[in-house]
Amino acid sequence: MAKSFEKVTKYKFQKFLQDKAVRDKGCERVGLMKELDKHQTRNELLEDVNERLYYVITNIAEEYQQIELEACRNINNVINNSNENS
Repeated sequence: MAKSFEKVTKYKFQKFLQDKAVRDKGCERVGLMKELDKHQTRNELLEDVNERLYYVITNIAEEYQQIELEACRNINNVINNSNENS
């Protein structure tokens, strides 16, 4: 009895997860369609996504340059301090 209940429960849970995945996919698709409607065409949507990606990548590159610059300053400070102490 317990084994069959376990099997049924497991099946129902798996079915629930599958249904949820289908619903989530449906929601994603609806969201994308709304986005497409808003942008009129697929090309406009792709251009918008490309602009956003360019902005994100540019920001990451700028942050990386700042980190690199700070690291160089720190290395120079360490070298200068060790030269002064020698």
